Amino acid sequence: MKKAFSMIEVVIATGIFCSFCLSFHFLARTALRLLTVSRNNTSMLLNASSELERLKDIPYELLSSDASAAVSEVSPGLKTIEVCSGKIRLFTMRSKF
Repeated sequence: MKKAFSMIEVVIATGIFCSFCLSFHFLARTALRLLTVSRNNTSMLLNASSELERLKDIPYELLSSDASAAVSEVSPGLKTIEVCSGKIRLFTMRSKF
């Protein structure tokens, strides 16, 4: 006489397997969404950082606001520079001296 699984055991095993597959699906979907957000944030940060580096090379007297950066003078000889790239905002200060 052959031993086999009963119908109840098969249904329970199938239910456990399906719940495992469903939870793995949601986990993978969430991980991919977070990976995309992280990639976009890194890209925006690199763009803003490279813009700040570009502004470092400009002489103090020639620093002025443009489409990519906002420059304002806090006090004589001290300017603040704000660079925005998407949701990322970087600030720095630059002294004349």
